[in-house]
Amino acid sequence: MTNIEKAKSEFEDGINYYLKKNFSSAEMCFLNALKEAPQSIPILENLSKTFMSQKKFNEAEIKLKYMISLDKKGSEVGFKLLFDLYKSQNEYEKLNKITDLAFQSLKISKKNMIENKFFYPNNFKSRQENLDIRSNFEARIDIMLADQALPKLSLDEIKIKPPIHDLWGDGLLNININKKIVRLLNKIYPEFKKYNSSINLQSNNSSKIRIGFISQFFTDHSIMKFYEGVIYNIDKSIFEVFVFHSEKTIKGHRFERMWSSCIYYNFENIILPKKFNEKIKIIKNSCLDIIFYPDIGMSNQLYFLTFLRLAKFQITSWGHPETTGNSKIDYFLSSKLIETNNAQKKYSEKLVLFNNLPMYYYKPKIYNILSDEEICQKNIYSCSQTLVKIHPDFDEIIKKILEKDPAAKIY
Repeated sequence: MTNIEKAKSEFEDGINYYLKKNFSSAEMCFLNALKEAPQSIPILENLSKTFMSQKKFNEAEIKLKYMISLDKKGSEVGFKLLFDLYKSQNEYEKLNKITDLAFQSLKISKKNMIENKFFYPNNFKSRQENLDIRSNFEARIDIMLADQALPKLSLDEIKIKPPIHDLWGDGLLNININKKIVRLLNKIYPEFKKYNSSINLQSNNSSKIRIGFISQFFTDHSIMKFYEGVIYNIDKSIFEVFVFHSEKTIKGHRFERMWSSCIYYNFENIILPKKFNEKIKIIKNSCLDIIFYPDIGMSNQLYFLTFLRLAKFQITSWGHPETTGNSKIDYFLSSKLIETNNAQKKYSEKLVLFNNLPMYYYKPKIYNILSDEEICQKNIYSCSQTLVKIHPDFDEIIKKILEKDPAAKIY
């Protein structure tokens, strides 16, 4: 058997193992194949993917850099996989360097470069790292704003992930940077101007106020927990209610309940299509007086709708608790209980303060209740959030709790 035949046999076995998610066996086969064909792009590509599937990120990085250095057709694939690797590991500086190298080498388009420039890490090792990356990121936004040759993108082809969702976790004032991002996206997507100039809001001939709730997360998600009670219990003698879902909404248990409850609670469910102009047409034809976006920035599919005037009043609130920086959003619903004095300066929207939280949260069902004896054994502290919502400053708080309370147990 020749070297080429050996390499082909091992490669095919590796692919079969990979498809069966037997990554350790796939790795061995690809390594054996690589011994026979050390510059094979398909072998290097699949070996790198196998390393990434096993969280062997250093090994994957080495192989991908070698793949790029060969400067064959596969270098474009190598760059793309390296982008994905660095994004998954929040390697902001490495991503920027490799993006610049790829663009200079004409291995990626300016469109892909912009997507990478919009990447923002969702957690940091320290407050200083956070501040340094934040400063670097804002400088890149300024450079792109000043770039007269910035490419124009199509909303149906490429939807850049909005970074405002990740910027929120910094704990810093974001109104100015979010305004810059909105200006930049308006520059990148000239369709916004075309759509806004062509949209003529139709009059609502109904005696009721027509309100639309738009979210990808009206399913098994915290957004649903916050606002399903509002949708179910809002006064239907005053409001005519429409609930708009994304075509990417996961059909979970709560989604099914919302779908089957529309007759009982008197509202209409609508799944928006994939194409941007078709989304606009359906929403516009609903003749809404009010649009409520509970989580602006969390859904690529729906974020860009907020750049358009599709209702007389457009509001947002505490699904994603951040100002949008977008003049098309009129009001931010919040509470006197959670805003500081002079909070309006943090918002581009008009801040409306309720006496209570602006949501309707059903009391959760608790299935496991600790006995008094269990509670007394340890002083239990819990902050039940995902890691991306735990700021580096919070590490110091946990440390101080443990120092001051020997009986502490941290969840």
